[in-house]
Amino acid sequence: MKSYVLETALFPGSHAAGNIAEKVRDCLRKFKIPDSMIVACVHDEAANAMAAGRILQTFGWSNQPCSAHLLQTAVRHTISSSRSVQKLLSASRKLVGHFKHSNIATEQLEKKQAQLCQDRATYHLVQDVTTRWNSSYYMLQRLVQLRLPVTAVLTDASAKKDEKLLLLKDKEWTLAESLVDVLAPAEAATRFLSGQQYVTSSVVLPLIVGLLVESKKADSDKLKSFQTTLASGLENKFSLASVTASSPLLISAAIDPRFRSLHFASALSMDSTDIKAAVEAEANRLVPTVRADESISKQATAEELEPKAKRNVWDMLADDGDTKEEHDGNTVAEEATIFFSERQVRKDENPLEWWKSNSGRQTGKEHSLCTCRTGLLCLRCFSQ
Repeated sequence: MKSYVLETALFPGSHAAGNIAEKVRDCLRKFKIPDSMIVACVHDEAANAMAAGRILQTFGWSNQPCSAHLLQTAVRHTISSSRSVQKLLSASRKLVGHFKHSNIATEQLEKKQAQLCQDRATYHLVQDVTTRWNSSYYMLQRLVQLRLPVTAVLTDASAKKDEKLLLLKDKEWTLAESLVDVLAPAEAATRFLSGQQYVTSSVVLPLIVGLLVESKKADSDKLKSFQTTLASGLENKFSLASVTASSPLLISAAIDPRFRSLHFASALSMDSTDIKAAVEAEANRLVPTVRADESISKQATAEELEPKAKRNVWDMLADDGDTKEEHDGNTVAEEATIFFSERQVRKDENPLEWWKSNSGRQTGKEHSLCTCRTGLLCLRCFSQ
């Protein structure tokens, strides 16, 4: 699977929703891309972008907010709502800031690492940045990693009194360690959902359900409250209460051979029978379109999934299945029945490759499965 930027252009005048929608359609007209080939409009949570998505939805496009952006919004809200976490982050920023602004302290930290951690490379502390996703997690992670050498520097006889006061207290170190464990799944999920060369739309719901399961694990009362707030934020941001059998994300997950057992659906209070019926109905609707666009869709290629993450994102998904079993079906109804009766494939397999080897099936899968539910490629181009 490949991602391309068709156009990065100057946008003078009002950035009202109607103007944004028209600008998008102008780009498509320039490249002679008909509305029938567009599956979804993915955007951030800005009010004008959301409104533009609703306008473009009238042309048959699916209106989908960027999943990575939704996830990070929920994480940031959870962090800002916890006083104990805010106090920890404030103390951590001052501590990291001291080393960032002092060459002497930085040199001492490197020397202490060489003395205490001879078997590993030398690392530097990381300062969090408000606009950078997961930066608070990265700051705490590195502090916990370098706790011994940082403590050695600030408790050294040569350290000034005001420098010694910067050192985190034992209970703060404990909270930092626990918070790193709590935020690790969200960090792994964000990195995965930010990918551009593999399918993400079908993974969103199983992954969020996995994060909700992770959010139930906590070692302290303070973190239990933190986890509860995070779970509530995820449910609200991804509108889990309003997910229906015909929701684009649910259809995408259902026709992904990695999730066709639909184990995740029970957490959404969804009936698998209703989901299967919705898939069949969508397939019947799309089969004529897929056949008409077959010469175009066959040009798509699938690339390997991202390398194994620091925190394996697949561990947060539904149970693994075995290898695929192939059958030949005639009607959409028959093939849907066969598809859902087969064993699901391994979670680290590429679903586009599976569908490529089963290309004769009438499912309309190209229209529902291929969406990268993130707008980060455009943001990266803009920032460069």
